[in-house]
This record gives sequence, structure tokens and C-alpha cells, in this order.
Amino acid sequence: MADRESLDFSLHYLGGTFGSVGQPLAPAPTATVMSFLHPLLLQLRPGCWTIHDEYPARDSSALEPADWLGLAQAISQDYVAGIRRVMVIMGTDTLAYVAAFLAEVFVETDIQLVVTGSQLPLLTPDALGIRSETDALDNLRTACQLFSTPRYGVFVGFNHGLWPAQTVQKIHTQDLDAFAGHQRAGYPAHRYQPLGTRTREMRAADLQQRLASVSDRIASLRIGVWYATPQPLALLQGSFTSALAQARDGLIVLGYGTGNLPQGEGWDALFTQAQQQGTLVILGTQVPFGGTQSRYAAGIWLEAQGVLPAARLTLPAMVARLYWICLTQHSPAQRRRRWLYCLDAKSRYTPRMEQQP
Repeated sequence: MADRESLDFSLHYLGGTFGSVGQPLAPAPTATVMSFLHPLLLQLRPGCWTIHDEYPARDSSALEPADWLGLAQAISQDYVAGIRRVMVIMGTDTLAYVAAFLAEVFVETDIQLVVTGSQLPLLTPDALGIRSETDALDNLRTACQLFSTPRYGVFVGFNHGLWPAQTVQKIHTQDLDAFAGHQRAGYPAHRYQPLGTRTREMRAADLQQRLASVSDRIASLRIGVWYATPQPLALLQGSFTSALAQARDGLIVLGYGTGNLPQGEGWDALFTQAQQQGTLVILGTQVPFGGTQSRYAAGIWLEAQGVLPAARLTLPAMVARLYWICLTQHSPAQRRRRWLYCLDAKSRYTPRMEQQP
């Protein structure tokens, strides 16, 4: 793998609102979008841009984890070729999930990967020019800023914000300020680092081998999300039971506040069932930011039940991390250790006796 010049970039264009036209919005021909987009990229970051526009135009809400993996495999080809500055343009519905998954895949590399999109299309409804009112241009500028910094890793660039991917959530359906994130990211954001050529070649080869080895398994994983709501305990536990039956590999529990559920009889048996069937239960919170803690008595008992912390990870980051861990770690014990590895919990949940895998 020959190291490429610093002015080599790669774009993976998946469509979304960014490249839609007409009323109602529908995907514009990719060639039409590229006729405007490529010159813009050259203005913002002069150099050699490799354009990957072979993906079928799909709403991002239709993208499945298998599609995330396919995108990761395509980007890994860039990395093997020595292109380490990569941009992904896609729809915003599942943008945070895709970005968080890519962050897990490319951990411990020196990639600079930014994911962006827009709330308003780049082109006019007739596809003959660039809209006068669009956030697509600003988001392109924000995304390209990453390539002028020494920051490595996977980021989301949107509305003048540039955040580590696993800290990002979509917070508004219509405003241009559609995403929010923060800079206090733990694993995997701090696991990116500059690499020498030989080390990079070894990491690239290992990454491609790993991606190839898991490609036939991702569709069979069963990972669920359960949202707690105020209701009688028996009904709440019944809802949890149904969710647990469907989530063979992992179940994310979105509790209240800093990660609380109402105590009561019946939970012991349910959490024991989860451990017996090998399901990782991850405790998150419905609150968008701040993460989970166990300093309150209402949350400490969950730690004793073997429930794992979400710490400061967003919901998209929890889902992405669970998928990647379940793909690459085979036994429940290995998955538990990997989940806790380098987790920035900042609470009693900080791994104490867990060993690094």
C-alpha cells in the first residue's frame, strides 16, 4: 500500500435530501448532482477527489446495518489505497448511526472521516443551479474543515459543528441546527492516532480481513431498544419481557434521568433470563446528553444485576457499538469485556476487574 499525497480525498455519495430536487423532493440523477458537487469540493479542498457515487439513491431511513457494513468495506478500500481523508454525504435520518458505526470500525487508525448531509437540497427544484437558500454549502465547508486539522477519527460535520461521531444525535426534524454533539468523547474517539507507513499497512490489512470475516453475520444479529415509560410495574415488566424475547444479542434500556428504573419484584428473574440467553443489557437514558451514573440508590441496584452502562454514549453510538462488538466478539463474556473497554463512564460503572481483551 503506497502512502498517498496529503491532497488526495475520497467522497462516498449516498444521496438524501442533499441531492434531492422537485416538489415533492425526489433523488436527482447522481450525474447531475456531481456536475455541481465536484467543482465545489475542488474549490473547498483543492486536490484529487475520488468520487464513489455508485450507491443506489435511498432514503437513509431505509439503510440497514448490513448497508453500514458495506459502506465501511468501501471506505476500507480507500484506506488500503492510502487515502485517509474521506467524506460521506447521506440523508440525515440515520446519519448519526452510520457515523457511529464507522467510528467503531476504524478505531486505532489515522483516518480522517467526516459524515455530513443537509436539511435543504443543494440544487434548485429544476436541478439547473444551486439553491440560494440551502445549508448544503455550509455543511460542505464545515466537513472540509476537518481536513485542515491534525484530528484523526470519525466526525459529523453539520451547521458549523464538527463533533466526534459517537457524541452526536439528531435533535430537530426541520431546523438547520439539526444535530448536536460534544467534544468530551471517550472510546473510541481517543483511540485514533498518527501511524507510520508499515503500521498503517498492517492495520489496513487486518481491517479488511475482519470486515470480510463478519459480512455474512450482520443480518442475523438481534439487537433491540426498549424505552421505559411511566406505567404500573407489571405492565412495564411485561413490555420488557417482550423486548428481551426479540433481542438475542443485545438490548438497550432507555431509563429515566441518569439511568434509573423503578425497583420492584420481578426484575431479578428478568435480568437472570437475559444473562442465561447471553443478551447484553445496556442501560442508557432518555435524556439526550449527560450520560448515565449510578450515584443514586435508584440506579445502583441495576449494576448489581449485571446491567452494563452506556456512560456518555448517545443512542446511535450504543446501537452502533453493540452491532460491532457482537460482530467481532463471539461469547457473551468477550462482549461484556469489550463493551467496558475504555468506556468513559465517569461513574461507579468504570470497569474495575474487567480485563482488556
